[in-house]
Amino acid sequence: MKRWVATIDLETLEVESDPSFKFKCVENCGKCCEELEIPLRDEDIAKIEELGYNAWEFVDYEKLFYRGDKFLGYALKKRPFDDACIFLDPETKRCKIYNHRPLACRLYPFVFVK
Repeated sequence: MKRWVATIDLETLEVESDPSFKFKCVENCGKCCEELEIPLRDEDIAKIEELGYNAWEFVDYEKLFYRGDKFLGYALKKRPFDDACIFLDPETKRCKIYNHRPLACRLYPFVFVK
């Protein structure tokens, strides 16, 4: 049975979650950055561009996210040599833009459903 465990205010990005749901990343393995396709909102793209990146460096314009027939956005690029997010440091397994990461990454392990 599926149930809602969290809601997010898209203006403040404040997350309200069910206190009985617990999650802690303990391995720093980077699997979430390797296995997930990350949708980008326009706000995510703008925030990363403010760091000095050009959208062509990190937006995968070939991967499209749809809900029904409504276009939602593009995906974050993956590296060709290991299929991990381009912002995942291959040595430390840490995000290079952690404080500016996309909303989908901030919400993990929750899945963003509008």
